[in-house]
Amino acid sequence: MSLDSEVARLKSRLYSASNNLDSLETESKDAIDAELWILQSALQRAATDTVHLIAESKKGRNFLLFRTDKSITRRLATQLNVVIQSLDASIASSDRVLNLSMLHVRRVEDFKNESLQPIRQNIKVTVTRVEHKKATVTAELNAKRKEASRAAAELSKASIQLDKKQTELSSTRSRLWSKQRDARSAEERQASYERQAREYRERATAASERAHKLRKRAVWTTVLTLGVGIGFAIADACEASDLDTSASDFASEAQSSASSASQLRSTCASIERQIGNLETESRVLESQKASLEWRKEQQQKEVNSLQSSVSNLNQEVASANTLALDLASVNRKTDELAEKTRLLSRSLQKLKADISHCLETLTEQREFGALTARKANKAYISDEKRLQLLESAGEVLPQINQSQKMLPSIGPTAKHARQQKKSGKLRKLEK
Repeated sequence: MSLDSEVARLKSRLYSASNNLDSLETESKDAIDAELWILQSALQRAATDTVHLIAESKKGRNFLLFRTDKSITRRLATQLNVVIQSLDASIASSDRVLNLSMLHVRRVEDFKNESLQPIRQNIKVTVTRVEHKKATVTAELNAKRKEASRAAAELSKASIQLDKKQTELSSTRSRLWSKQRDARSAEERQASYERQAREYRERATAASERAHKLRKRAVWTTVLTLGVGIGFAIADACEASDLDTSASDFASEAQSSASSASQLRSTCASIERQIGNLETESRVLESQKASLEWRKEQQQKEVNSLQSSVSNLNQEVASANTLALDLASVNRKTDELAEKTRLLSRSLQKLKADISHCLETLTEQREFGALTARKANKAYISDEKRLQLLESAGEVLPQINQSQKMLPSIGPTAKHARQQKKSGKLRKLEK
């Protein structure tokens, strides 16, 4: 059974126990008040009958002085018997009140043992469970908070690393794009140099061929003209020499262009290797970035889970605190109920003692009245002595009044019952 259900069950049991005690108290009070009203009525009748007895005895003394008939002693004897009957009724009512008080004392004790003691034991056990749960949940909450703090720190660290990797990746990509532009430019320059080298080689070849033709023509011109065209031959030779020089220059330019093209090829190869390295590094960074993003996502999930656990644990701690307060309230109400039970038991015990004392007094009064009646019925005593004995029965009036003062005041329920009884009698008389 959960703690919430246990506390709710304890509250329900305490509420039922409180209602049961209220019902028991009301039932006890109503029953005892009703019987006390009967006892008070009986004592009142006994007091009234005793007053009549005293009044008759006073008349008897006056009549005795005038030597009237003896009917006054018979009336006094009859009145004494009425007083004795009223005292008998009072004694019987006192016995019933005493038995009722003893019965309800036992019922209150049974209620205490059967209802309050088990509730107290359950409260102790439940309080222990709540305190244990509270301590466990608090320890778990502190551990979860530490884990959440650690996970948040790792998440922050992972975010920083991810930002660094992102920056490195962006820088590497920028370098890669720059190298790719440099490679394309070098390739274009290499192609231009190779094209120039080809052109220079073609021009050098053409110049060499033309110089060869011019020298050949100069020789033929000299031979055929028998020295007359030597000027033309010299001019052709000079031009051939110039063409040789141009061919040599073109060859040098071609060689230079080829060398530049070769250097650019090496540069392009180096750039290609750098591009490969950068691409590899970029892939590694992308992989690391993906790994960090996954790790960050997992840590974020862990942080969210821990925060949810912390929230749930906070609710459990609050629930445990509420349960502890509820149990404290239940325990306090149980103490109040136990105190109320103790006061009720003590009140019933006092009532029992008062009724016992009243019963003893009434018994003495009854025995005194019965003894007086027996003495007055003796045949050998004089009428004057008999009248004196009957007059002495009036001495019980102060004791009856004292017995009435011993009784507690009755509640409104008994008064209402008494009023209903009186109204019932009036209706019967009217009919």
